[in-house]
Amino acid sequence: MESNRLASTHEKRACKSIEKHIRWIDNEIKTLEKEIDGRIVGNAQWKETDRILQSIPGIGPQSLGTRNHFPENLSIRANQPRTRRV
Repeated sequence: MESNRLASTHEKRACKSIEKHIRWIDNEIKTLEKEIDGRIVGNAQWKETDRILQSIPGIGPQSLGTRNHFPENLSIRANQPRTRRV
């Protein structure tokens, strides 16, 4: 969204401010990704789930982080059927 604002802004001062904000957002994303990676490495169950998920073609390293933020969207448990939360 910020990159759209940057593309439509022609005032030099506003462009610099938006660029600064984009850098801040990028740094926040990197910080959160590192935190998520650390939590995965530090939790045996998440680490195993990550290994299983990444063995599926098209699933990358971001999938487990998304799953943990929205656990009701995906249930991966050995020998257990998926259940829907009500």
